[in-house]
Amino acid sequence: MVLALLIYLPYSNSFRSGWVLDNRYIVQLDSRNKEASWENLKLIWTKDYWWPKSDTRAYRPVVTTSYLLNWSVFGNGNHEKESDQVVGFHWLNLVVHGINASLVYFLMLKLLHRPWVAFFTAALFAVHPIATESVTNIIGRADEFAAACFLGFTLVYIRSTETHGLRKLPWIFGLALLFIAGCFSKE
Repeated sequence: MVLALLIYLPYSNSFRSGWVLDNRYIVQLDSRNKEASWENLKLIWTKDYWWPKSDTRAYRPVVTTSYLLNWSVFGNGNHEKESDQVVGFHWLNLVVHGINASLVYFLMLKLLHRPWVAFFTAALFAVHPIATESVTNIIGRADEFAAACFLGFTLVYIRSTETHGLRKLPWIFGLALLFIAGCFSKE
């Protein structure tokens, strides 16, 4: 809860931002996330991240699918006021950053076996200014997802080294899933 509060305090001002910078093109004006349908999922998983505006060869279908979930499944895009539309998108970014801070805590606890050092490391990660763009900018979600996959992968890898035989298979499967999710979050 302390980490969640530490994250909310410096980053909560992003809730009033509206559609700024590339968020307008990648989220607000992208027709693929306006309706949850198989056709839109197909477009998300077969087209460029910047489609239809340009072809940058950026491929981030996990992130774009999360925009679809925010906009049409959670209903965040259905608000009339532009500033209200972005609130759910920012909440998801904050939640993922909170998960990442928790993963940093568990990784440091595993490596150092010192809870207070692990907590302060996670707290520093939670509020460090270098994360400002990835937390407050909606499209910074790609960085948050990639970090979650990397941190999760590292923890699962450490756990996989502690098991032997067939008990190692679920951990290897988890490693493969996290690797794939990370690659499909940010190329």
